[in-house]
Amino acid sequence: MKANELRELIREVLEEQRQQTNEGYEQQMMPGGIEDDDHEVHMALSDLHKLEEYAPKVSQLASQYSDLPGWVQSKITLAADYLGKVYHYLDGKHNKGME
Repeated sequence: MKANELRELIREVLEEQRQQTNEGYEQQMMPGGIEDDDHEVHMALSDLHKLEEYAPKVSQLASQYSDLPGWVQSKITLAADYLGKVYHYLDGKHNKGME
């Protein structure tokens, strides 16, 4: 996965999360809304914000090298793979709920 593709994927996932968070917040503010926040969701959103912050910086730094150590390439590949799997899971779950 190229750096631009990774950045775009991260942006898409974060935008979807922001929309869901905003919808959830609006639900909580309505009478009879959700009162208990899910701590794990907040932790995941925090991690996604870290990805949003670091991915462009890593991409910029990595583009300055003609070759990266294998372990660095491996970590980038794993991160892209994991994020892609999470995106497809959430997207499938979201689309299934829309049916």
